Amino acid sequence: MFSLDYLTGLFTQGAAKFSRLYPHDKWSPGKKLKILLAGYGGARNTGGDARIHCIAHLCQHLLGPENIELGVLTLNKKNVQEYFDPSIHIIEFDSLFFKDILKAASHYHMALLSDGALFTSKFANALTLFFCEVAGVMKKQKKPCLAFGCDAGAMDGFVKKIVHQLCPETYFLARTEPSLKIATQLGLKGSLGTDPAWILHPSSPEWAHQEIRSKGSWEGQAPLLALLVTNPFCWPIRPSLTKLIASLVTGNKKHHYKKWYFYNDDPQGDIRFQKYLEAVAHAANNFAGQTGAQVILTGMEERDDPVCQKFSEMIASPVAFFSPRDYNAHQISGLLQAASVCLTSDYHAGLFSMTGGVPSIAISIDERLDYLFEESHRSEYNINASDPKLQEKLTSTLEKLWTHRGEEREKILKTLPSHLKRLAHMGSCLRKNIAQFFPGLPLPPEPPHWTGYLPPLSDSEKLRGAKGPLTELGDLEAPEVRKEISHE
Repeated sequence: MFSLDYLTGLFTQGAAKFSRLYPHDKWSPGKKLKILLAGYGGARNTGGDARIHCIAHLCQHLLGPENIELGVLTLNKKNVQEYFDPSIHIIEFDSLFFKDILKAASHYHMALLSDGALFTSKFANALTLFFCEVAGVMKKQKKPCLAFGCDAGAMDGFVKKIVHQLCPETYFLARTEPSLKIATQLGLKGSLGTDPAWILHPSSPEWAHQEIRSKGSWEGQAPLLALLVTNPFCWPIRPSLTKLIASLVTGNKKHHYKKWYFYNDDPQGDIRFQKYLEAVAHAANNFAGQTGAQVILTGMEERDDPVCQKFSEMIASPVAFFSPRDYNAHQISGLLQAASVCLTSDYHAGLFSMTGGVPSIAISIDERLDYLFEESHRSEYNINASDPKLQEKLTSTLEKLWTHRGEEREKILKTLPSHLKRLAHMGSCLRKNIAQFFPGLPLPPEPPHWTGYLPPLSDSEKLRGAKGPLTELGDLEAPEVRKEISHE
């Protein structure tokens, strides 16, 4: 059935097909290798920004900043500048991205698709089609393209066909086993990786504690309950000229995203959203009443701010609110790692809390948190946001988690080395891909151990390791963990 999404797909296919005739740069010995990082940047999306920052850091570490030139695509240059050094080019693109992507991708020698939710219709078909154009241009211009720690999920039929057409030569480093299975069914080659944000450097515990104190009544002794709420029922975003005209005539912009894009406006979604907020608030109020905990509230994208403001009015005790408009990924990660326990509907908030060993509960809105908790053998602490008994389950599960918080911390931390190994594997794949396509490009010596494929851990991580987290549950210096990656 024809739709604006379908029309977007046709333009995406057309731009990729035309790209073989479009003037494009080719690498030759003596040149820097120009690598384009294509992700969801510029919307103050904490997880998306963290991923691209970590991928850029990994590329510079593995390939040598003197050998490469990195470019980063973004919707808003101002919103991402703090994540990148001046040597990295920040390229703005419009939501009507066809020409901007054609021009940017043609200027670079290879691309890394850098968003986690890469091939899926869950959030917005336009986002998947954006990545398809990048991959399609690389394919037509005979340049390599890697999907770097990404997911694949359910897609509308026409989107799946475009992925199959434009992305068959994209090497898919999957974030999860189920995503790898879907990618291979689409005809892509790949292997299992992980999310690049595991190596994000958090702000220090001292900074986080001081920032929390500055927000209100916390004096440093009470437990800290971190809450990450969003609207799980507003997806997908779809374009609609009919809704645009109606919103202009009536002035009702309740479900408007931007331009002709609109969130899901199913009335049942609003009802379910209210029940979700009430359930989380009830569990938080019950926990704070029993333990005297200070509630820390943050969104993970600018669009979460109104949700957080509405939710904060439902909390009985004072709330320390941190908006991603004002705090970057390093700072939000530091705040989450300072918490005693975390409830989250956001994947990267779950990941950031895990890197600090913070016991957590997932209120999942899709399969991403499901997989994250399955991998750490903690599915009992994963509750679906649509569960009809959400309030009851959240309240009892939070009480259970607090009772067993020491055991859960140990369980979480035991998973960290496996994710670091998988990220090291991704670095190895990147090096091998570059060596194959760009022979003669000077590269730093091959690391003797798998740990060499990762940038140095931050000082705060090394200090935490000295106390326990990394040392206690898989010391990176231990012989059984420092096993070299196979290059077979």
